[in-house]
Amino acid sequence: MSYAIQWLRSLLFNAQMYLAMLVVGILYLPAAIWSREGAIAACHAYCRWVRWTAGWMIGLKVEIRGTPPRTR
Repeated sequence: MSYAIQWLRSLLFNAQMYLAMLVVGILYLPAAIWSREGAIAACHAYCRWVRWTAGWMIGLKVEIRGTPPRTR
């Protein structure tokens, strides 16, 4: 039974992740077309969403260390 619940949670997480990709892509499309910063903002928004939902839906714990590289 536990395996079935885990599989269902994983399936729901994947479905919402791809739906979020579509929504973020549509919302940020004008900004991404006009500037590189808009495209980077879209990537950051999507990554924040996936990281938050992974913690909430499937219990994934994330720790971010260090300084991210600078964009040009």
